[in-house]
Amino acid sequence: MTTVLDELKEKLAAIQSGVVPNTYATKTIVDDILLETSSLSLEEQLTLLNLPEYKEADTAYIGAFNSYLMNRFRSEFVATDTGKQVAENLLRVIRTCKSTMLQQHKDEMDEFRKWKAAQESSKQSIVSTSTIDADNGSKPIATNRTDTDTAIIVKPNNKE
Repeated sequence: MTTVLDELKEKLAAIQSGVVPNTYATKTIVDDILLETSSLSLEEQLTLLNLPEYKEADTAYIGAFNSYLMNRFRSEFVATDTGKQVAENLLRVIRTCKSTMLQQHKDEMDEFRKWKAAQESSKQSIVSTSTIDADNGSKPIATNRTDTDTAIIVKPNNKE
């Protein structure tokens, strides 16, 4: 039974002898990317960098690559002094921002509730005025909508 160590020794011997196994001779897509971009002039590279479709593809590639690295080496990274420092800073910032966001959300909801209550109060006052005036035989002839929602009511003249 061959062990991993034996396999590595065989691969090392093959590399040292100049015989490269087929797995190492195969070109990867990364090799193709490097080949394509290295054949471009500086001006062509700058043009490529400014194309929206390239920017989108490159951003997606870099994001996926960084995500892969993060998932694979997260625990090793935070075990270093630098990694621990920046991770603790990130946690502190998240907690601070979370607290701030929750307070902002609460303030916005309070403001919305006050506005909604003012709107309901305004509607209630218009309905009450219309009901009272209708009971007295008055007709609203014009409505002036301002911050106080005032209705101008004219009582009919019963002299005919």
